[in-house]
Amino acid sequence: MQNIKGFRVVFLAVCFCLAGLHRLALPAAAANAWSYHEEKYEIHAPRLSHDNNYLVFTRKLHFPDGEEAALFSEKEEQDLHDWVTNNKRTEEPEVVLMKLADKSLRVIGHGWDPCLSYDQRSIAYARQTKSLAGLRVLGTTLAGNEIYIYDIADDSGKTVARPSTGYFSWPVFTEKGQILFAICDAVNGAWGGDIGVGLADPAEGTQRVVYKPSQDYGLYHLLRTFEMRDDRLFVLRMRPLSAGTYMADKYAYELVEGAGGELLYSWGDKPPGYEGGKFRICPSGVEVYDHGMWRELGDTRPENTKTAPKGRIYSSPDCVYEAIVQDIRDGAVKFTAHGEPAFHWRSPKGMIQSVTWSPDSSRVILVVSYGMEFGEKFTFDELVILTPRDMRSGK
Repeated sequence: MQNIKGFRVVFLAVCFCLAGLHRLALPAAAANAWSYHEEKYEIHAPRLSHDNNYLVFTRKLHFPDGEEAALFSEKEEQDLHDWVTNNKRTEEPEVVLMKLADKSLRVIGHGWDPCLSYDQRSIAYARQTKSLAGLRVLGTTLAGNEIYIYDIADDSGKTVARPSTGYFSWPVFTEKGQILFAICDAVNGAWGGDIGVGLADPAEGTQRVVYKPSQDYGLYHLLRTFEMRDDRLFVLRMRPLSAGTYMADKYAYELVEGAGGELLYSWGDKPPGYEGGKFRICPSGVEVYDHGMWRELGDTRPENTKTAPKGRIYSSPDCVYEAIVQDIRDGAVKFTAHGEPAFHWRSPKGMIQSVTWSPDSSRVILVVSYGMEFGEKFTFDELVILTPRDMRSGK
């Protein structure tokens, strides 16, 4: 699962548009690049189907907040207030199913983090149970969100997991048709984060906790990412090492297995924003990224200081390709194949918000935001799909 969980602070800015909304495809920024955007819309958590013919994601009309809101005149602010008053659900996140061939859209419901089942008959997502009109997206406003499953053919759905406290997010189908999901709560003031893992079985109508939330020093262990393979659950967590108002100054970054929390690997003491700790499940077994290289558990080779890539690294599920983002503001992604340079892609003028691989590792999905620099108004998020194999072979 190409999720970047972990201390998942959901900090979504909001912006307004009274002009007509329209969708259009941008010219490809590189050969074999598929692209799509809608003016004034944010795009979150895109995932491709297993046959690469469909895409699911969350779209949300963007409204100004923070520094961006200061760029709007009094009249624009009043227009915004009137718009929200007259259109109560205009700010709601929408789960969208898109056919890539013609870019046709189908709105499924209000929610976050959609995922297609292996047979592509169902979509699981975190259903937004409260109205977000005029509100920020916080742990408090997400409270009560449940895991919902939608039948595409029947145009019907049902709740398969409901929280008693906090909220649920990031569902993913297992090969057995069960749904793994994150258990979440407010962890940094009102900001939300992942603290546990649950498992729902739609066929049996059951839900249970498979990784229990824990605390040290009165602070939650925060989950960066998790994945289940052959009934084995792997969790990359941040375990607090000291007390703090909302967060600790340092955390132990650790890879643990299953409900028992058996320690498999430790990156040691790191600050909250540490990006180096990662793991992946390859055909040969579990690998961790540390000291500038991917290594098997138990590998104690010295740090790779000469060839280690700089920036955020996103491995393809088959462990062949890596997408590397050195600086999100640079708008560039570099790709390697088995560690050797393959190609690079750069947006005209955008900030890369997320990188997600397709289940079969043949494609990578980028979300690129435009108008996010200081002193600018948000314009749109662009979806870009690249095919590294075709680019590398020069097709």
